[in-house]
Amino acid sequence: MSNLFWLYQVNDTAIGHGYYQVSCEEFKENSDILNASLNGFENIGDLTAFLEKHEIEFETINKANNENYIIIGSLVIQFLDNGEIVTEK
Repeated sequence: MSNLFWLYQVNDTAIGHGYYQVSCEEFKENSDILNASLNGFENIGDLTAFLEKHEIEFETINKANNENYIIIGSLVIQFLDNGEIVTEK
């Protein structure tokens, strides 16, 4: 009976891990698409207007020396004091 319990545990863990990996891959793909889409905006005004129109929650952080950020969940987009979005190359 004990061996049957451990066989079930190992099987259940393997299946759970498989679902976890698929979910992580889907999240990564969606995150990459979102990041590419939002980095397509040229200035912060257009980006914030889009976020507000679609009721997407975000936070704005303004620091010194041209270091400003929009935070959308775990996605961070940097922009300059003049509103220009800094794109990653």
